[in-house]
Amino acid sequence: MPFKTLELPKLRGELFQDKLFNFYCDLGWDPENEIADITKVRVNKQEFEDILEEISANPDLEPEEKKAIAMLFLAYGPTADEDVPRGKVAVENDWLRPDED
Repeated sequence: MPFKTLELPKLRGELFQDKLFNFYCDLGWDPENEIADITKVRVNKQEFEDILEEISANPDLEPEEKKAIAMLFLAYGPTADEDVPRGKVAVENDWLRPDED
């Protein structure tokens, strides 16, 4: 599947879910009209680790909550990819599709 390369957005928001929601919106996702397949989003491996660390850095989270966040992040995306340059995100051309509902 062909990819397009985008700039890596900065994480915005206080809660981890806000940071991830804003991350995908900043990549072009319109949640009111589109469904995003976040398994088709790839970031540089080191930046993947940085993002994971940042989204779970909330001192109010219990260790079990941090583990749960990490597992969700690892299972669904974005994907770590050594071939993606730092500062960039590679998205498959079909990562967004219209929400038919």
